[in-house]
Amino acid sequence: MINQKKGVSPIIGYVLLVAGIIAVSALIYPWMKSYVPQEAVACQDGSSVFLKSVSCLRDTTTNELELRTTLRNNGLFNLDGFMIYGTNISDELATIDLAQYSGGTEGLILFKDGRNPLEPNEDINYIFNIGTAVNDLKKIEIIPTRFETINNKKRFAICGNSKVEELITCVDKTIPVLTLVDEDGIVNAGDSLTISWDTGDNSYGQVYFYRVGNESEYIWGAGSSGTETKTINIWGNYVFKLFAGDKKEYVLATKSVEIKQV
Repeated sequence: MINQKKGVSPIIGYVLLVAGIIAVSALIYPWMKSYVPQEAVACQDGSSVFLKSVSCLRDTTTNELELRTTLRNNGLFNLDGFMIYGTNISDELATIDLAQYSGGTEGLILFKDGRNPLEPNEDINYIFNIGTAVNDLKKIEIIPTRFETINNKKRFAICGNSKVEELITCVDKTIPVLTLVDEDGIVNAGDSLTISWDTGDNSYGQVYFYRVGNESEYIWGAGSSGTETKTINIWGNYVFKLFAGDKKEYVLATKSVEIKQV
């Protein structure tokens, strides 16, 4: 009888050991599951971006580079951002992180600082102040990104099938000019005032002006370059601004003029 009890004890031990292993496995499984790589999230078909315009400008004095881009969401769904990389060798993979030169990080820029997406048919402009960190650019690659909702959770998705590649050439930068054309430099209220402008490397621009103390802006002229003559009948200090693009994206040049009281 005593011998039978001794034979049963190892079996009970094994049963308890197995039960313990199963219990521990049940506890650590959810924790281990979080470390298993999840399947990459794909963007919905129809997610796309179009590089509407691009220019790379070099300052001949400082050798600093500036990249200007206009992106359009030409797809069917909202986009939340994009990844942008460059290379100075046209037939190599673009690996230079350009996002860092326009407020992004690790190659990624979120549209409108992540507050709102870029809607279909909407355009947006970006300037990348690269400086001398990169001596030249031959190609850029842009990949749109968005947040996909899966099981009521937002998952970050890279739209790799919608990647845009563009070969570019950096050219010497031309400085925009905004000039007051007046023979004696004195402008009285009621006099004709002539303003000329040249947007330099920008294909289109607009000249707006306002009277200091009354910040309402009025258009003076538009186009890549031009000269307009008009009469200002109210004396005071006026500010003229040359804007790039048709939506006043950024200021290219500023000129102040005093209209004297007669």
